[in-house]
Amino acid sequence: MTIFCVPRLDRWLGLSAAMIMMGCAGLTYTYAVYSEHMKQRLHFSQEDVDDIGAAKDLGGVVGVLSGLFYNMYPPWVTIGIGAALHFFGYTMVWMTVAGKVAPSFWLLCMYSAVGNGGDNWIDTACMMTSLQNYEEQRGTAMGILKAQLGLSGAIFVMIYEVFLEPNVNQFLLLMSLVPTLAYVLLAFFVRPFDHTEDEDPSAPPRFKMAFITVLVLGIFMMVSLASKEYFKESKLLQLMTITIMLSIMLIMYTIPLIRFPRKFFPPSSEGIDLPKLETKAYDLQDAEEERLNLLKTGADPSQVLTHSQIATPAAASTGHTTLKDALADFNFWLVFLVVTIGAGTGVAIINNLAQIGKSLRAGGTDIYVGLISVWSCFGRLGSGYGSDLLMRRGYPRTLCLLIDQMIMALCCLLLATGLISSLFIGSALTGLSYGAYWTLIPAILSEVFGVQNFTVLYKLVSLGPPLGSYILSAKVMGSLYDEEAALYRQKSGGASVPAGGDDLNNCYGSKCFGFGLVALSLVSLVGAAASFLLFLGTKRAYHKNQVK
Repeated sequence: MTIFCVPRLDRWLGLSAAMIMMGCAGLTYTYAVYSEHMKQRLHFSQEDVDDIGAAKDLGGVVGVLSGLFYNMYPPWVTIGIGAALHFFGYTMVWMTVAGKVAPSFWLLCMYSAVGNGGDNWIDTACMMTSLQNYEEQRGTAMGILKAQLGLSGAIFVMIYEVFLEPNVNQFLLLMSLVPTLAYVLLAFFVRPFDHTEDEDPSAPPRFKMAFITVLVLGIFMMVSLASKEYFKESKLLQLMTITIMLSIMLIMYTIPLIRFPRKFFPPSSEGIDLPKLETKAYDLQDAEEERLNLLKTGADPSQVLTHSQIATPAAASTGHTTLKDALADFNFWLVFLVVTIGAGTGVAIINNLAQIGKSLRAGGTDIYVGLISVWSCFGRLGSGYGSDLLMRRGYPRTLCLLIDQMIMALCCLLLATGLISSLFIGSALTGLSYGAYWTLIPAILSEVFGVQNFTVLYKLVSLGPPLGSYILSAKVMGSLYDEEAALYRQKSGGASVPAGGDDLNNCYGSKCFGFGLVALSLVSLVGAAASFLLFLGTKRAYHKNQVK
């Protein structure tokens, strides 16, 4: 069978380029790799390190403007700005840690925020162009792209462990240069394409093939991470592992470009077909002309929409066509609340995972970090395809958000038990639930409020998780942990066990984080209630969309 893989300048080449770029845009989750080195090198306290981490997460504020720029300029402008911000931020962090410059503490926080904020600009360009290029399979497309984001941290960490460890400075330089190079080289290919007709009618089900390949890569990385806990890998075995990983990645990025002869691959749908987002709804001039023509033909004026009522099918019932209308809508703030609680809880668990494992004497925590990263990929991938499938059966996508919120509440309860087995399962489910938010939210925003102001709304919602994680991590889990640590020191005679100055402020046992995790579970139930209200509030709009 002859296989053609000659790239065409079409939406599939754009998807492949976007996958590569998103595979470089999730480096915020690698903070644990260099935070300890930064602490020792710059003589920071743990509070200083936490502040830099919080500033890094709040770098999403820098990405809010990307929505406005995307609406005003071509996508390559948004990507170029993101590349410049990423390069500047991470390069300055590298130069600081390497001792080449000596900025103030708060200036270093700004560098971290700018570097992470640059990746938010890349995320905006990739997500928005894919929404426009794959309107009928938007959930599946979002899942595949967000899966790359979930795996990117684990991919870069594995490269570091094989080629660079323990040179953390070189790892920081790698994070500065490689993503920037990818962004600049691929910027031209990530843009909306005319796809009124399929460019390649003989195309195989490339979404499904990419879906399977991402799953294979995630499973392979999960097995690799688990094997490191039980077997000491030789350098040769590490090289074999990284070679297999890079080979699977090459296949994954090539799949969108593959074309088979028609006789070998009958026409097949790409992903799950959904009602198309009517972008014509945003051309108000054309819509007004159409309305006037209908009135001239004798149509009932009460049955003809005015230009202010025109929106995407999903939003037509509420008439949300402007940013002001969307921000005034109760459903938007329900989305913001759900993401702030749900994803904020996920970030709080991720930021405290090392301490949770240490308090339970679970040994190395690398495997748990890896589990969260890989299962985050599965969550991003599965929620896109699964929510598309549920929509085809008549259920609104917001139902998946309710299910996801319940899973996050379950994660907190499992981790609160203090069992090592629950730590494994809880870590995996945390990654699964956290990853799912970042596929569901873009699709829901585009369907409920339309694509005209999607980028601005998406970036505003993205501010919720850093805010939620700061409150839930520092003010809830942190304060409750400090109280338990004080009680633990009193019971152990004023000294922590095991002995050592570094362990003086530590706490051991299931109670250390138990109360904090139970509190997070209760907060997650509040988020589930908000998700249910959102489900009820958007059910009619989704139903009208499906009918049309």
